[in-house]
Amino acid sequence: MTVRLAVIAVVGLAGCFDRRPPGLIVCHNANCATGTNPFQDANLASLDRSLALQYRGKPAADGMELDTVWDSAGGRCLFAHDFEHQTGALGSEAADRVAAYLAQPTDFVSWDGSNYFVKIELKDTVSAAGALHTPEELVNHYDCVFDMYARITAAAVANNRDLVIAFESTVTLVRGLPSHPMWPGKEPQDGLHVRLIANVESPGLHPEDLASLRGDASRDGLDILSFHASRIPDAIQQAYQALDVQVMIWMLDSALETFDVIQAFEPDYVDTNEAVLLRRWMED
Repeated sequence: MTVRLAVIAVVGLAGCFDRRPPGLIVCHNANCATGTNPFQDANLASLDRSLALQYRGKPAADGMELDTVWDSAGGRCLFAHDFEHQTGALGSEAADRVAAYLAQPTDFVSWDGSNYFVKIELKDTVSAAGALHTPEELVNHYDCVFDMYARITAAAVANNRDLVIAFESTVTLVRGLPSHPMWPGKEPQDGLHVRLIANVESPGLHPEDLASLRGDASRDGLDILSFHASRIPDAIQQAYQALDVQVMIWMLDSALETFDVIQAFEPDYVDTNEAVLLRRWMED
């Protein structure tokens, strides 16, 4: 079966479902215009294509994921999903592309209009060998993502966009963000919202540890939990549903099981490499 026929089959079968939850579509790894391809993840060309992606004359996606790694050897903050596929682009360059997108003279920067979502992920390794941050490197990585935050939010505020920026990493790295001097708080001003995300597989995160998970919700509590659409058992996902947090489902290639999970858990966000396919399913 060709790729085109496979896509038609998935959309056709997915259309048999009765309900299509209206979660926000986020471009996974800044690469949602051409389908799943790790060689195209988190590079400036894919980011440009994803920002330009449209469906029925409107932006196909509602937000963008920007991955960052701290390069210990080079002493720089890279826009990259990993060291194997990094291109040398900087986190600041990716942030500037999103800022320019939000500054466009248009009422639609997302499917629904002027609202936009940006997820900035901090990878926890600083070398291809898997070394972890030193305390100084972690401060430098925090400096980088807050600089990205400042670039994107300046454009959003200047152009009257309602913006959510969410930081994702391991629980330990995420919990360190509110202690940084540039931490703006969860609601720094009208139309600007800051959120914290952790993957449910992050070490130290347990559904029964409610007090530790939530922290001070107004400052360092987790706001969004992310799950892989098909790698996390249903029982684990159901255990986390009892927590007062939003849910993000992330996925690679679409399959019928993916649509089933989206229906069952009604996520607030769907982080996907196939934005047009998901938009067709939600809207058609």
